[in-house]
Amino acid sequence: MCPIHPEPNSGRIFLVDTPGFNDTWDSDRAIVKRILDWLQHSCKPKTKFGGIIYLYEISQARDNPTANFMHPTKLSEPEALKYVILATVKWSDARVDAAELRETQLKKSWSMLVERGSQMARFNDSTESAHQIINMFPKEALPIERIQKEFRRILGMLPAEASDSKEGFISKVFGKISWLR
Repeated sequence: MCPIHPEPNSGRIFLVDTPGFNDTWDSDRAIVKRILDWLQHSCKPKTKFGGIIYLYEISQARDNPTANFMHPTKLSEPEALKYVILATVKWSDARVDAAELRETQLKKSWSMLVERGSQMARFNDSTESAHQIINMFPKEALPIERIQKEFRRILGMLPAEASDSKEGFISKVFGKISWLR
């Protein structure tokens, strides 16, 4: 975790790298619990939550790129999607033509998320690119209590050992993208 200042007078911003879901070593329930514990112990009541940056490796060629993605389609607050940025990464590791084709596919897969307020971005392995992505978040951040409430709700939905299930955590908690149709 490191504080950065992407915009002058924007205040201090902390980026928190969380474990991925469907982890080899920890259940999804353990990961959500760890994130919730960190939020509860590290954030003061007046802390603001800026959003979630979902990082997707552009060279991944999954048939269903949304299967393990935290679709906020069932978040308890409808405006939550504007606090989600879908950022593609590792462009320098991919062939340009293949990466651009994959980006086009992702735009189609994520179109309903974008229509409801999420934004897509390319991370180009630079500090400037990171600042541009962070500056995409709405200026009005959410009170930390709202995201803590969401994580408690998610934790309550998970079975004791969510990683034993064949269906991914993200699909279970937030549903398939077709749910929006």
